[in-house]
Amino acid sequence: MSNVAPGASQPNGPAPRTKISVKERLSSKSNVSKSIICLSIFALIMVVIALIIYYTVRGPRPNSTDEEKKTDQYSQTGPKPWLVHTSDWKGLSVKHVLLKRNYPLKLVIINHSVIGGCTNKNSCSEELRKMQLHVQKDLGWIDIPYNFAIGREGHVYEARGWGSEGAHTLHYNNCSVGIGFFGNYNVIRPNRGQIMNLNKLLDDGVRQGYLDRNYVIVGYKDIWPSSESPGKNLYAELKKLPKYNAERYRNMNCTQIMEDT
Repeated sequence: MSNVAPGASQPNGPAPRTKISVKERLSSKSNVSKSIICLSIFALIMVVIALIIYYTVRGPRPNSTDEEKKTDQYSQTGPKPWLVHTSDWKGLSVKHVLLKRNYPLKLVIINHSVIGGCTNKNSCSEELRKMQLHVQKDLGWIDIPYNFAIGREGHVYEARGWGSEGAHTLHYNNCSVGIGFFGNYNVIRPNRGQIMNLNKLLDDGVRQGYLDRNYVIVGYKDIWPSSESPGKNLYAELKKLPKYNAERYRNMNCTQIMEDT
C-alpha cells in the first residue's frame, strides 16, 4: 500500500511545464542580438588597434619619385623586365671580342657617362645608338665601352653584355664587368630603382656563372684615383653596398685578381 498522500506529486514524476510568454521570448532574442553586436564591435575595435600598432611600429613608407614608381612596375612582371637587350634598343650587331679566361669574374667596375642622362626607355635607346655610332665612327672602337648601361628610369641596357671584353677601364677590361650609369653624378643623384636593378643584374650574373658569388664592386676612381668617375653622388651610394670593397684588389693586376682565392 502506498504511503503517499492523495494529491501529492510523485518524487520521480515529470516536472510540470512552465509556459514562456511571448514577451520573454522576444527579450531572450534581443539579448542574443545585443551580444552578437557587442562581439562584432569588440572585434572591429581590436582590428583597428592592431592596424594602428602595426603602422606605428612600421612607420610611413618614404615617398617615391615618379622615376622610382616606374622602375617598381618594371620589376614586378616577366622574367627580366628590367633588362633591355641590344636588339630591343636597336643597336647595331657587333662581333665582340670574347673573354679568353675562366669564369666567374670577381670585379665589377662602375662608371658614369657624364653626358646624357636619359629618363625613359625611348630616350635611353636613342642615347645608346648615338654613343655606339660615335665610338665606332670617331674613335674606331668596335662598340660601346660598357658591358651594361643603366638609365635614369632604372632599366639595364645590354651593351657588350656578359662574356665579352669591355673597353671601360685600361688594364682591367679582361678581368672585370664594366657598368656605366647614364648622366653626370657629380650633379645628379642615383635613384632607388637604379641601385635596385644594378643588384638584380649582378645577382643574375652570379646565377649564370659569369660572376663569382664573392665578387667586389668598385668605382672607376678606385682603379684610377685621378678620375672623378663615377661621380661623387653615385660613388657615395656604391660605398653603402655590401659588395663594395675598394681595398680587396687594390694595386693588383688582372692575373693576380684571377688567381686570388
